[in-house]
Order: sequence, then C-alpha cells, then structure tokens
Amino acid sequence: MTFRLKVVLAAVAVLAACALPNTSLAQPLEDIPGISGLHWLTGDVTLPRSGAIITVPAHARLLTDADVGMFQYLVGGGNFDRTAEAELRFTRFGTIEFQFCNCGYAVADDWTCVKPDEVVNSIRRYYDERGWDEVIDFARSPQFDRPHATITYMLHLRNDKLPNYFEGDALVFGRNGYETLVAVTLKGEAAGTWSELQKAIAAFRFTAGHTFDDHRPSDTISVNHIAAQFATKAGAADLVHRYALCSKKDIARATPMHSD
Repeated sequence: MTFRLKVVLAAVAVLAACALPNTSLAQPLEDIPGISGLHWLTGDVTLPRSGAIITVPAHARLLTDADVGMFQYLVGGGNFDRTAEAELRFTRFGTIEFQFCNCGYAVADDWTCVKPDEVVNSIRRYYDERGWDEVIDFARSPQFDRPHATITYMLHLRNDKLPNYFEGDALVFGRNGYETLVAVTLKGEAAGTWSELQKAIAAFRFTAGHTFDDHRPSDTISVNHIAAQFATKAGAADLVHRYALCSKKDIARATPMHSD
C-alpha cells in the first residue's frame, strides 16, 4: 500500500468507526478536534504547485498549503502525505485529494493499447508482490476523455479491516504535467463519491497557456506518454514498457517513408 493510500485509508477508517449505520461517513468529521479551525476556502482558489484554479463547488470547501498536512494529521491518526497540494471537502461524501506531477507534456498516442483486464491484473500483481491490499476489480473501467485530457477510473479493493472500499482517481493532463485527484470511500458511498469526483474534475482547470491543448513543440516532453503515465500512477508497473513500445509503433506508422 502506498503511503498516500495509507493516509487516506486511515481517514476513512476513522470516519467509519464514528459513523452510525446507514448515515454518511462525512458527518462525524466536523467533530474531530481542530478540523473546524483550519483555513477552509471557497470561491476561486489557485493551487500552490500546479498554479491551476479550483472553483470550489457549492456545499464544498477547500484546504491548501500547510492546512492539507494538518487535516491529514488530525484525521489520519498522525500520518500525512507531503505530496498533496489540496483537499476538497464536500458536505456529504468526504474529501478529494489533489497532487501535481510536474513531469512535462504527455503525448496522447498510446491510449489505444490500454486493455482494462490487462491493467487490473497488472495492478493485482503489483499489490500482491508488496503485500498490499487485495485488488478485486475495476468498479469503473479506465476512460480517456480526450476533449478534456482526463483519465478516470475506480478500483474496488479490500483488506482485513475494510472488506470493501473504493479508490476513484482522475488524471487531468496539462501542458507541463498532470494533476491527480484521489477519492477513497466505503461500500455504499461509491456512487456518491464518483459523482463528486466528477464535480471536482469540472471545478479544476489549468490556466490559459498551461492547458493540454496549449502544447508547443518547444515544451518538455514526458518520457512516458499518457497510457504509460496512467499505468505508473495506477500501479500497473509491468505495462509501462509495453505502452512505451506501443507509442513508438504508432509514431512509426504515422511517419511517411521516403526513398531516394
């Protein structure tokens, strides 16, 4: 289990322990000492690492900078993830974590190589080798929305303490890298969490000049193209090289052959 997921799952476990049957996990969060004193933001907020903007949706609030670490420390039992740049909190279904990878422009020429069954089997192997949680399947298969340069998916997992939980992820690609949105929830809340993840994607935007379609030939190009970036982030490690070869084949097919 990644350190990031340990932090988020610790928070989910705390909320699950506090929640009454058939009630939202989100309600007890305000009762945790220190939560209400954090600097919760609304309106348009510029993120500190990506420079992107989140227009905080109605009935939601946002934390950035040091407040993110403090939130995770308070909710996650003393653990916090230094890679997160923001936490978006909805009234009902918990929080969505934002992370930015400043890793260059990812070319979108290898997504046709992605097969969901192969991906989930690869993630299972990766988790099994490390003794992490059991990956059951995709609750939502990976999809690449090209007009919005966004990949979304949701995994169904379990462990000894949480027999059913779900991790929904979105990778939003820009000119200089990509933003990852992560939401973890329990069974019964998955549909609502997925809906709020979609709202978070719609609320997020790279500024003019930094969107995926603002790419220029002089930009730094990521070694891994979009499918390989997705495989790396999801934990499908043994597919990264295959996707790299796939993109090279696509480029070769698209390049005219000239003879003297």
